[in-house]
Amino acid sequence: MAISIVSEIESRFLSDKGIIKNEFVFNDNYEPDVFYHRDKEIKELTNFFSSIKEGVKDNIDLYGITGTGKTIIVKEIIKVFKNRFNDIKIIYINCAEYNTKTKILNKIAQKLMDKRLEGKSIDIIKNLLENFKSLIIVLDEVDKVLLNDGNELLYILSNTPKISLVNISNVPSWRNLLTDDRVRSRMPPNPIIFEGYSEEELFDILEYRAIKGLNKGSYSRDILIKIAINIGTKSNNAREAIKMLQRAAKHSEGMERSTIEIDSLEFAGKKSEYDTVIEFINKLPYIRKICLASVYLYYKQNKEFPNSEQVTDSYNKLISNKGFNILTHHTMRNYLNELSTYGLLECIGGKGLGRKKGKTPFTYKINIDFNIFEREFYNKIIVYKEKSFFK
Repeated sequence: MAISIVSEIESRFLSDKGIIKNEFVFNDNYEPDVFYHRDKEIKELTNFFSSIKEGVKDNIDLYGITGTGKTIIVKEIIKVFKNRFNDIKIIYINCAEYNTKTKILNKIAQKLMDKRLEGKSIDIIKNLLENFKSLIIVLDEVDKVLLNDGNELLYILSNTPKISLVNISNVPSWRNLLTDDRVRSRMPPNPIIFEGYSEEELFDILEYRAIKGLNKGSYSRDILIKIAINIGTKSNNAREAIKMLQRAAKHSEGMERSTIEIDSLEFAGKKSEYDTVIEFINKLPYIRKICLASVYLYYKQNKEFPNSEQVTDSYNKLISNKGFNILTHHTMRNYLNELSTYGLLECIGGKGLGRKKGKTPFTYKINIDFNIFEREFYNKIIVYKEKSFFK
């Protein structure tokens, strides 16, 4: 059997008879020309940026679950302000990538200088600020740097004239990580809450993406409603809804159909749940990943759920001779509590720390499908011998 490469490419990429017209519409980096159901939040953010333009030093906090538009809306506002106002410098930092004081200060200084650093970054920043009326620093996933490196970064930035902060977090309680009273006093709460989208709001967002990204007649209103209800009852996450539509479209195309069918929605729903967990764990710092693996390792070896002391022992054996520091029981408990807050661990039974008469310690269970966890994460820890278990 023979196949023409030219014909195959034309049928896949140049024909309008398929389902997907423009796949980039479903990409996280796609910039829509309108934002649905975020009028209030956009106006509040615009007012904040405008006040900085007038010379006010301030900070603002953006809260909301993943997929509620925080980052994409901030980036769009940044783009507009950069095009219109040269006296305000705006720097966006992803704290999941730059998660220490040193990394972030160096990145800020480099952005201001547009060249390699020479000297202390904070001194460079203070000197360069003379050239600007204001500097706005956006710290996306600010909780990551606080968990990893404490309060010193925010103390330095909040204590520096002309610097205003936009703090973005998916964790509503991230301000509990501000343990320095000086930081709290200089950064009083100033929240904008990005609520999860309702089913009706998700439908509007899906319809916009479908019009932009899919061929006419390849989807039905009923399909979009089913996706909106599915995600609306689980997570209210627009990103997840958009990805589900994309996966359903690709599945139907793979079946050589011209329309999205129900079985493709079922496939996309299962893949969405799987990929969401994988993506979240992949973004965790290495140590948190190894803590999860240690819980699983103990269960795998002993067929019972471990308490925090047993997880600590399991962890320290697992990282032996691999370049990581030994963890104390106290530190491990903090990590386990954090992972439980994320819903990755389930805390079972127990009363207190289990050290007094009649007290039994909490035990921990991986709150993820064991087969998925072993295949995607645990096996990688066992295989890799270098310091970086996860590539």
